[in-house]
Amino acid sequence: MYGLGHGGLESMVLVAGLAILSLTNLLILSSVGLDLVPAAQRPRVVDQLRAVAALPGWVPLLGAWERLWTLPVQIALSVIVLQVFRRGNIGWLWLAILAHVVVDGVTSVVPQLLGAGLRTDLIAEAIVGVFGLIAIWIIFALRDRTGRETTAPTPASAVQQPG
Repeated sequence: MYGLGHGGLESMVLVAGLAILSLTNLLILSSVGLDLVPAAQRPRVVDQLRAVAALPGWVPLLGAWERLWTLPVQIALSVIVLQVFRRGNIGWLWLAILAHVVVDGVTSVVPQLLGAGLRTDLIAEAIVGVFGLIAIWIIFALRDRTGRETTAPTPASAVQQPG
């Protein structure tokens, strides 16, 4: 849940699919009962269901929050790589690689340092949100500005030439 991954759309589909599958499993288990689960595994399943039931209702939305902010990060990294070709400087590629390492490293290390828990999840997702905001700034800062034309007259054209 913390790493930003390498595939944009593919990872979003995978995360969404796994979330739907998990939700489906929980709904089936809660409606059918634990008769489908082998007797040896029932205590573990009961413990997991209790843990899920104890969480606030908004916790499953943390995955959606992460996807919301990782998409701009992936786009920004692609825009940075694009600069290699637009500006003819391989340094942009190394910058994109470094940025990817920093984002993945920070979002992976924070939970390890703080331990498991809801507070840690919230901090990690807040960091992902900050990286997402930075990514949006990068996307706009590196956008193509050649298509814009100024409507204000230049000083030379504002002065009428004598006739």
